[in-house]
Amino acid sequence: MTYYPMVWPYDIASSSAEEGGVLEFAFDTASPTVIPKCIGLPINTIIHRAEIELETVFDDLAATISIGDAGDNARYMPIAGNNVGLLGRYKANIKYKLLANSNINLYITPATSIQGAGTAFLFYKRP
Repeated sequence: MTYYPMVWPYDIASSSAEEGGVLEFAFDTASPTVIPKCIGLPINTIIHRAEIELETVFDDLAATISIGDAGDNARYMPIAGNNVGLLGRYKANIKYKLLANSNINLYITPATSIQGAGTAFLFYKRP
């Protein structure tokens, strides 16, 4: 598994820049897995966008992928927001303000899949 930290140099309507975390995953990745750089995000952080880029399809279409937190495992990228049987980049444009310190997780239910891989992205702005 490879982790890629992301920080953008531009300003988004205030003094803090947009940041993000990236996680490469496969059908056998532990679930939930905290997305790097999305550990302990502080209250009032604004989640802007979640993305899943599917690079290898899952061979069992009952498999599911979502991005969320302990309170709602599909809060930022719902299961219906991506298709595990079709290659592509799936985006959920959101604006969600964290009400408590949070870890943002990738959730995978592989069903009987023996293949499937991609990359999860989360973009946010700290207070």
